[in-house]
Amino acid sequence: MIAKQSIRTFLFTAAALASFIACHQKTDDGTDTSLIFNPASHNAMTAEDSARMPILVFDTLEHHFGEIKEGDLATYDFKFTNKGKGNLLITEVHASCGCTTPYYPKNIIKPGQSDTIKIEYNSKGRPGMFRKGVTVTSNTYPNTTKLTIAGSVKPSDD
Repeated sequence: MIAKQSIRTFLFTAAALASFIACHQKTDDGTDTSLIFNPASHNAMTAEDSARMPILVFDTLEHHFGEIKEGDLATYDFKFTNKGKGNLLITEVHASCGCTTPYYPKNIIKPGQSDTIKIEYNSKGRPGMFRKGVTVTSNTYPNTTKLTIAGSVKPSDD
């Protein structure tokens, strides 16, 4: 029984070590072959590391819908560009409330490429002013960016 557990522990450790080594390799010229590079997640960042990071730049961080009718689904596309030198990966987009739904790209955004994060606000049953936050988490430094939507919902005539 003890031998089986020791063998399992050894195999688990060997597999973990092998996957770590395989996922973070450098070529002969020192170039990192990792698909996503984020040194801020494990060590102090050097100037060289900082220069290789992706940089997430939005055209705007806030959108005001103005007045919308209760029951309408208001949507806005926040356009962004990776202005850094590393591959950008958005790992999560989280809305501050259930009335707001974010849609974001799950693919790699290469340096110089642009894409959008679509935000939908469901105004059903929510008359009055609103201001909602959406947090974007990515492999940048800092790793979060906050987007905001706001507006006013005019009560329906029903």
